[in-house]
Amino acid sequence: QRTDGTPVPVDITMHAVTLDEKPVMLVVIRDITERKRAEEELALLNQLVHGALESAAVSAWWIDLKEEDTFHALDTTARLIGIEPAESPDKAYRISQWAEQLLSVKSSNPEYADVIDDTFEQFQGAISGKYETYMATYPTPMPDGSIKWIDARAQVPERDDQGQALLMVGTLIDITALKQIGDELLEAKNEAEAANQIGRAHV
Repeated sequence: QRTDGTPVPVDITMHAVTLDEKPVMLVVIRDITERKRAEEELALLNQLVHGALESAAVSAWWIDLKEEDTFHALDTTARLIGIEPAESPDKAYRISQWAEQLLSVKSSNPEYADVIDDTFEQFQGAISGKYETYMATYPTPMPDGSIKWIDARAQVPERDDQGQALLMVGTLIDITALKQIGDELLEAKNEAEAANQIGRAHV
């Protein structure tokens, strides 16, 4: 506590030492005001970033390639791809679980096979160094049986000497509504062209 009564955050370390052949306890007290302030500012920044991502309907994820079969993601990201948010502090998920979900969609919806195969190829290519970044649009299943369309993007800020990715940092955006509008417009265009062809055939 300072002379004006303001509390001071401190770090206290105690060591048993010998002084003049007598055992004594050495107590070190350090003022950690600046460290606490930095920690609080970082926590606030994280809250602001998470809030901004949620309000913008953008979800974040990242992969440390030193970890086997693991990616990390915000809770909103997990929900977006139909996965129950992890309770662990590091928010870790299995890459293989994500892959299995896409394979299940491919199995039940053969018309999406090319899109899903391309998603895997783009993902592996970004890791191997074939592609500088990862970009893909793919369908993912929801717990209620519906399908969402996801636009995925990622940068690879770190690679090893062989060009293999060491770190990937990316975002996901739900484009289901946009995809539906695009499909409806394409269907309307095809119907209009078919009607025109029938009309010309009867002229």
